[in-house]
Amino acid sequence: MEMFKKEINNLKLKVKDYMKEYDVEFIKGYIKDNCKEEYKRKLIGANLLLNNSFIFDETWDMEQCRIPYVNKNLDWNFTPNGDEEWTFMLNRHEYLNKLVLAYYIEENDIYLDKFKELIINWIDNNEITLKGGKTIRTIDTGIRCFSFINLLIHLINEDKITDEEIEKIVLSIVEQLKYLKEAYIDKYVLSNWGVLQTTAIVGAYFWIGEFINDEELMNWAVEELYKQIDIQVLDDGSHWEQSVMYHVEVLNCSMKVINYSNYFGYKLNEDFLNKVESMAIYLMYCGDSNNIQQAQGDSDRTDIRDALVKSATIFENGMLKYRAYDNVDLSSAFILGKKKVKRYLDIEKIEPKEKSKSFIDSGNIYVRESFERDSSFTYMQNGTLGSGHGHSDLGHISIHYKGKPFLIDSGRYTYVEGDYLREYLKSAKAHNVSVIDNSPFAVPKNSWSYDKYGDTLKNYFVEKDGVAYAELPYLAELEDKTPYVAIKKVLILPKGIWVIVNDIRCVGKHTCTNYYNLDNKVIITDNGDYYKCVNDDTYIDMYNYNIDKKVLKNSIISKNYNEVNNSKRIETYIDFEDNLINYDIIIGNNSKGIEISKPSIIQYNSNEEMLENIAVTKEFKLSEDESYIVIIFNRETYKGGKVYFYNDVAIYGKVTVIHKIKNKHTVIRLKT
Repeated sequence: MEMFKKEINNLKLKVKDYMKEYDVEFIKGYIKDNCKEEYKRKLIGANLLLNNSFIFDETWDMEQCRIPYVNKNLDWNFTPNGDEEWTFMLNRHEYLNKLVLAYYIEENDIYLDKFKELIINWIDNNEITLKGGKTIRTIDTGIRCFSFINLLIHLINEDKITDEEIEKIVLSIVEQLKYLKEAYIDKYVLSNWGVLQTTAIVGAYFWIGEFINDEELMNWAVEELYKQIDIQVLDDGSHWEQSVMYHVEVLNCSMKVINYSNYFGYKLNEDFLNKVESMAIYLMYCGDSNNIQQAQGDSDRTDIRDALVKSATIFENGMLKYRAYDNVDLSSAFILGKKKVKRYLDIEKIEPKEKSKSFIDSGNIYVRESFERDSSFTYMQNGTLGSGHGHSDLGHISIHYKGKPFLIDSGRYTYVEGDYLREYLKSAKAHNVSVIDNSPFAVPKNSWSYDKYGDTLKNYFVEKDGVAYAELPYLAELEDKTPYVAIKKVLILPKGIWVIVNDIRCVGKHTCTNYYNLDNKVIITDNGDYYKCVNDDTYIDMYNYNIDKKVLKNSIISKNYNEVNNSKRIETYIDFEDNLINYDIIIGNNSKGIEISKPSIIQYNSNEEMLENIAVTKEFKLSEDESYIVIIFNRETYKGGKVYFYNDVAIYGKVTVIHKIKNKHTVIRLKT
């Protein structure tokens, strides 16, 4: 210990200075006054830990397990449920924050004693070797090192740790950080694993750089982190892996680095900072009306507001605060400290100028009526696969009405290799998409790879006068190599009206199956020409047009890792030759009593009825005085006049909506 006496004293001084600004007493008071329910849940977890019983229920635990399992003898290779992810979660040590919080609020040393016991036991029983193992995988080591550093600060500040114990923990962290560099492989530049490693090195270096005594390690980690964020974060702010869960993981650990760099006066690259902030802005749009992320790819349905609190604080961005909590949540308060809690509370909310957003690079489109909790929300996906966390979701659509989920992404449930539910939830059937001849555009091979995947084309999106329109096109091939093009067209009208057109071009005779997966809270009844879908105090009616058969099947969804719910899935079947046009109309109960009819759309110099393979035309009569007339062309007009007429209203364009109020007609051209 004598060797590191100076370094230990300097670390203590760093901690004391930092914690003066942090102000433990303020944070304790803030939690007691503002975070009572959150703290109760944390205390349950802390008390379980006293008996070596582990539960993984933190908001951003990547593989949650809400069932407590006793690990009596602290076997760090313990796997109680047959899922190795449990073991990985055990070795990340993010749950230790519960013990520190319980010590602060309950003022009982038993929690800090347990905290030290768990860390010391892990160090004594896990050798850091280059060959790795279940307890020291690189991703888990990165997370664990950040956990150790973040929490060691509190232990030192409370004077509840000896110099010998500080040395033991710090030198273990140093050894683990060096292992992260030695075990780093080139592919990590394009992986969340890599970011979790480099951010751990950079974050730890601010605190224990004197112990590491290797400036080259810090320089390497910083430069590699810049490369990682540059290549992994697309220009639209989305993370390339096509999973909001891992998007947030990369965002959160990057913000930890920024937080410490700001305090220690270390200037980070502006491009890096801008990219990280763009990730936060992207996340802001990912949340539904209730600020819950979509279960896109390998993601759970998680409240995004705590991540936005941290983002708004770090970047002093009022737009991010607009979609975050009004007050600082417990996890954010615990991380940020007094100065930054007050900074957040002082930030003025700024409503985002755009309610809806199409993210070109990732192929994700988010459409919302407003930012109110009872508003409608539509999510569409038609982008690249991303990593092994991506699902078979080309042309997927999720619909929330009046803040309630109806059509949803089915989630992920597990990563266990060979588990039927893993492959099912990655498959096309678990998403709201179309499949031809039981030959999906994407076929999962196992837990992490695919036998085939379609190729997306460029999405189209426009929003005018309260009306939104999107096209989601992709190329794929059948099992016999027959190629086809599929275009999902989605028109969203005010007051809860959706028109979903499936336009498929595939030579030969085929059968198309459309899948619609419903939230587990939805009660569905078949009323003959439509399905009534009820969620709590609201409902939607779903009409299926140009189909040969429809079936309601039992299904499953997963809102959180390790959790599964029974649900329902609608399947419609259409036989076609060469070309298919079928469409579905969804009407929310706001438009109860609406009349749906076929309007008279006449081509110049022709009296022939408009065929639906040429254009889908519908009139939605909201009242005696108001209606919407919809014209969605599915073919180019190459014969006859190029202008069409609704009564005396001239129409030109691929997609047009006429909003009629009494005798006034407003023409909304959405695509030429």
